[in-house]
Amino acid sequence: MRAGFVNRTDLPEGLYIDDIENTSQRNFSSQPKGQSRILRRPTDDEVLAVMSNVAIVTIRGTNTNATVDTTGSNATKLNIRDSAAVAYTQVTVTSNATLAKTQIRDELNTAFTNAGLGLIARVDGSNRLIIDTTVGGPDAYISISAASPSAAALQTVLGLSVATTTGLGLAALRAAVYPSSSTIDVSSATIVALSTFSLLDAATQASLVDAIADLIAPSFTETSLVLLSFLNGVLGKAAATDFQPGGTRIGLPAGPAIAAVADDGTTPFTV
Repeated sequence: MRAGFVNRTDLPEGLYIDDIENTSQRNFSSQPKGQSRILRRPTDDEVLAVMSNVAIVTIRGTNTNATVDTTGSNATKLNIRDSAAVAYTQVTVTSNATLAKTQIRDELNTAFTNAGLGLIARVDGSNRLIIDTTVGGPDAYISISAASPSAAALQTVLGLSVATTTGLGLAALRAAVYPSSSTIDVSSATIVALSTFSLLDAATQASLVDAIADLIAPSFTETSLVLLSFLNGVLGKAAATDFQPGGTRIGLPAGPAIAAVADDGTTPFTV
């Protein structure tokens, strides 16, 4: 089960889930790791910090041959940059009629490092050359030019688009994981569909999904106390449509503060 705080801006400090296993007073020999915690909506800075580590931008070539011909006009040259604030850098690879993609990958990575570019090249299982940013979130950026600083055609050989790809913005991520004011969706399908994440390898995709999901809606082991909290305790009451923090005396509006979903990240949790 996952549970996350929804759009309750009137509860900035969140809500302490105190009727499940205590993190400090549990029986360490017989009880699971304590799960009591404060659930709250993460701040923009917290979301951006996670995105900067995992939400990278990717471009992928369409050529699926293990080798390519780089002997054509300007076919050894690639104009690329990792920020709109800097000029394009032209990097070069070896001229060879049957140049292996793995060698191109290695030569590009050396050139990226020497030029101080936050980019990494790789080759996937279908022999497509892929370039990832090393920075994620809104600041992630890759742009390829065919003309600046001078003519280049390696991108044509590899099937890389002459285009600019920018990082995922905070508002777009929040709109996806909070589809309404009372629901949460941290499913793999929803997160991977954002930006260029479908181009990531499986392990990197999994790390991305886990990092975002754990921040928005932390996972709970479905112990008896957690299930009782959902059925009759704090989790269940906070997820109810008539939940009113502090009761009528405080005067806060009624409405759910928490959304509980199954491990898939989107299906409403039920017992």
